Amino acid sequence: MASSRKRPPKPDPVEQRLLDALREAVAACLAGTADGALPERPAPGAPLLIAYSGGRDSVALLDAACRLRRSRARGFAQIVAVHVHHGLLPDADQWTASCGQVCARLEVALQIKRVEVAPAGRGIEEAARSARYAALADAAAEHGAAAVLTAHHLDDRIETFLMQWMRGAGIDGLTGFVAARAFTGGAALLRPWLALPRADIEHYVAQRTLDYVDDPSNAEPRLLQTWRNRAALLCVDQTRSIATKACIAFWCAYLRMSAPDQPSIMQTPFWQRLTALRTFLGAA
Repeated sequence: MASSRKRPPKPDPVEQRLLDALREAVAACLAGTADGALPERPAPGAPLLIAYSGGRDSVALLDAACRLRRSRARGFAQIVAVHVHHGLLPDADQWTASCGQVCARLEVALQIKRVEVAPAGRGIEEAARSARYAALADAAAEHGAAAVLTAHHLDDRIETFLMQWMRGAGIDGLTGFVAARAFTGGAALLRPWLALPRADIEHYVAQRTLDYVDDPSNAEPRLLQTWRNRAALLCVDQTRSIATKACIAFWCAYLRMSAPDQPSIMQTPFWQRLTALRTFLGAA
């Protein structure tokens, strides 16, 4: 007689891929086998810090980390969410309140770090980024964290590569967006989803019906990177296929391994860099 017991549903493959990538990144960090120049192994029981903006990607990362905590995955016993309040937009206080509600529901400690963003000759986005990472480093030192985790994904890496290329950056600029590296404060900085596309995170959030805040600055021309105003979006539009994205990710890694001492390409005229990049994307 056939059993009447129902089989447990198969795990969603995309969700599982994200969970596995997160688990493996933390395990490699704790074991001292992660790629990149990481600090010494963290103390047993050191917490993980989640860079938590309240947006879609960081909401997915926090939710995934809490699921691994419930399954008693190694390294996830203590999770602290860190929200950096830049004070740049009118809804910033509402985002902070939303983050507090989500963390209370997930039973995660939340630390709010308020920063002042002073461009001082730099673009406002670059100044905000510097202030944000400084705040995360302070939080890592305060908590004695094993690692700070961000939700950057493959699409972020591609956009950063394109932006740096159009600026004429050298090898460090083109390849500096790595999955793991040492971080100020004695912790590691981990980007566990750097090899996975944005679409996977969108799928995860939809499947889990997670609430998140929308950052209106993403659609505000005043805050867009200067390179977007120089026709680089023509290149970004050609990176929609995963094969092309994977090709550029491989190119980043290849450059870092094979040509660490190459000089800046700033001396190359902008139109030549644009033409070369579009040719490369078209062939990928």
